[in-house]
Amino acid sequence: MLLKRKFRKRSADAVFEEIQERVKAGQNYLFFNDDIFGLNLDEVLDFLERVARKNLKLRWATETRADLVVDHPELVELMRKTNCRRIHIGIESANPATLEAYNKKLSLDKIKKCAEILNQNQIKINAMFVLGSDEDDEGILKHTIRFIRECKFSSSTASILYPIPSTPLYKKLEEENRIITRNWEWYDGTHVVFLPLKIAPIKLQYLWRQFWKKIYNIRRVQYMFPIRYFLHYWKKLNQEYLKMLKIYANKPLAELEITEYLKQLPSWFRENFKIYNGREMR
Repeated sequence: MLLKRKFRKRSADAVFEEIQERVKAGQNYLFFNDDIFGLNLDEVLDFLERVARKNLKLRWATETRADLVVDHPELVELMRKTNCRRIHIGIESANPATLEAYNKKLSLDKIKKCAEILNQNQIKINAMFVLGSDEDDEGILKHTIRFIRECKFSSSTASILYPIPSTPLYKKLEEENRIITRNWEWYDGTHVVFLPLKIAPIKLQYLWRQFWKKIYNIRRVQYMFPIRYFLHYWKKLNQEYLKMLKIYANKPLAELEITEYLKQLPSWFRENFKIYNGREMR
């Protein structure tokens, strides 16, 4: 349930019945849309044991946390036996300081161990990262790429950090006068919508584009062309946005004197972007 500390779950019986029906209907690949598959460990193990005993002709994928993989080998064994082909894991960052700031309660060593276990069990990993925390600087891209290659993730994705209204992050950035637009169409993980602390806004946007180019390069040619097409199309659609973003200067907030830039902003810029200095721009 959105923005509330409640959720609804389905019983193992109900899910197992539905899967059998889907397999009978010819579906042989399913994605379990569960942010932390295995959180209710006993129930998940019971469910997977049923799938294994029934020997369903099924391939599947899901999402979970790295620590569940490391701490529960019995879970990984059943996932392998039931033909789990891919696990999506929210790594969030290859920067230990960022993981601590996000309160992930997860170390890079444990993430590496998770990757080792899943690779040994021939379960592919899609590692998901977020760029732009207050602990990230311009070196975060190089560090992230190195970490991805060390872990041998089969695929990786990256989005740009963005604050969702009513969350602690949104309130913090609002109090610090760092939100630069309330055009909600840009709150999608592909646009910079606040002033980063240690990276210039336009530089963070560039790092996001470079992430995709470096991960899906000529060595992964089957993905390279679709990704390049997406980035080209994105840039074409966002010419005005990029034009606006460049006005914010090429320095991170930690080195930026906001009041000097307030004087330079053209009137058309204020329609979509705002910089705050204790008051709204007029």
